[in-house]
Amino acid sequence: GYGGNTCWVVGTWGFLRRSRNVGPGATWETQSPTYGAHATCGAIDEPLWRLQDVHFQDEDEGLVVGQNYLIAKTQTGCSNGTGCRWQLKYGFVTPNGVLNALAFSNVNQDRGVAVGNGAPPVLYTQDFGDTWIAASMPAGSQNAALVAADDAGGGILFAAGRNAGVSALYKVNTGIGSAAMKVNLSGPILDPDFVLKGISFLSQTEGFAVGVRNDGLSEEVCAYRLTVSGLSGVATDASPFYAIPGMLAAVASVGTSANAGTILAVGTAIDPVLTNRKL
Repeated sequence: GYGGNTCWVVGTWGFLRRSRNVGPGATWETQSPTYGAHATCGAIDEPLWRLQDVHFQDEDEGLVVGQNYLIAKTQTGCSNGTGCRWQLKYGFVTPNGVLNALAFSNVNQDRGVAVGNGAPPVLYTQDFGDTWIAASMPAGSQNAALVAADDAGGGILFAAGRNAGVSALYKVNTGIGSAAMKVNLSGPILDPDFVLKGISFLSQTEGFAVGVRNDGLSEEVCAYRLTVSGLSGVATDASPFYAIPGMLAAVASVGTSANAGTILAVGTAIDPVLTNRKL
């Protein structure tokens, strides 16, 4: 979303909606007016590619990413009451890949990354999505499958997912270039049964990762506190003190430190929303 009272949601088959009155009684507007009525139901026929993430710089300028490594940017203003028009900026370079997440620097909002499970794993832009280049990856990480990204402040972005069968974390310093540097992780997050699904950073040194531990017999929600120093990272278990079947799919944090911030994790579980549960 963008903030304030404006929120965006995206999903399968080009599902793209905006609410400008977030809260009780919120209404949602279809955001693909160029596709016309669909068959007899009269619904809007939106782009038939799966959207995975959305990021807006302001009420008019935004990006979406998803299937086939496609990236689209708003072509016209979105706050004029007629909805957004979208222009393709990148895609079909990796037809079987998916871009899963976007993150942009809070220092220079034009600089950011799109990450996915294809080649290249990290794309970098310095003009808010008009052009994209492949970020250089460390040796052995060219086939990393990345699922999440977040701004850690000070021009530092983190991207995370899986590489060589275990969780992996990468750092991009947007102030010096597009290179993705690998953070050497230690701790239980390297359990090969753990599949990382989401990250959120309170600062360049403190963050959280959530996902699922699947041993082939059962699934259990997992959360880890991340402490990063330079290119080293230590993960400590922050999962609920009792086992919860299911999966945590996303995490968000508000605050400036892991002790003072509010952390919310959501997913598909018996207890689907965890707030500050030992996090």
